[in-house]
Amino acid sequence: MGAPEALHNTENMIAVDADTYAKISAYYSSKQKFTGGMVVRERLRTKSYEEQRESGLKTLRQFGVIP
Repeated sequence: MGAPEALHNTENMIAVDADTYAKISAYYSSKQKFTGGMVVRERLRTKSYEEQRESGLKTLRQFGVIP
C-alpha cells in the first residue's frame, strides 16, 4: 500500500466528536509560524508519509483525542 492509501483508509481513522473535529479542521486551515505562509494542510502535503503521520498523531494529542 502506498503512502496516500496508507493515510486515507478506514484502519487509519479515529472517531472524534463534532466540536473537536471543528477545532482540528480550523487548525489545519490556519497559518502557523512553522508553515512558511502556507496553511497547515498545504504544508503537510510537502512532507513524507512518516512526517504526515507523526504530525497527525501530534495534533490528535494536542487536541486531547489520544493520550
